[in-house]
Amino acid sequence: MSTTSPSASQAQHPEALLQLAATGPLAAFQTCFSQTPSPPSAPSLALTAIQNAQVPVLQFLLSTTHVAITRTLATAAVKTGSIPLLDTLLNAGMDINIDLGYMGTPLLYATQLCHPETYLASLFSRGADPARGSMGGGVWSGLA
Repeated sequence: MSTTSPSASQAQHPEALLQLAATGPLAAFQTCFSQTPSPPSAPSLALTAIQNAQVPVLQFLLSTTHVAITRTLATAAVKTGSIPLLDTLLNAGMDINIDLGYMGTPLLYATQLCHPETYLASLFSRGADPARGSMGGGVWSGLA
């Protein structure tokens, strides 16, 4: 019988690290992260955490790797409709009115996705400006 913990046995396997970014728990992710000499890139780990609503893993990555909050990460977070994910990125310095490309701003994209009123209210409470941004290259005034 082996005394090696599951997270230690997964160390040095980038695929295992991506799996833990998707499923947690945070302690296992941290152990594997510290023991993997060539982990996947911090942005790819952060994206995986966002796509799977792993807020603790995302918080860990933002605080330890200082991964930049890109349009890709912001778009993925808005797509989930998760207020905790949104708050995590905003607390890490994301601009509430970040340009998401053809999807506009987080507020415009959230309305496109028909996110609930609570999500939109969270965006407004954090300073979302309905007059900013455009969708698909044209100005959209549905919220102004």
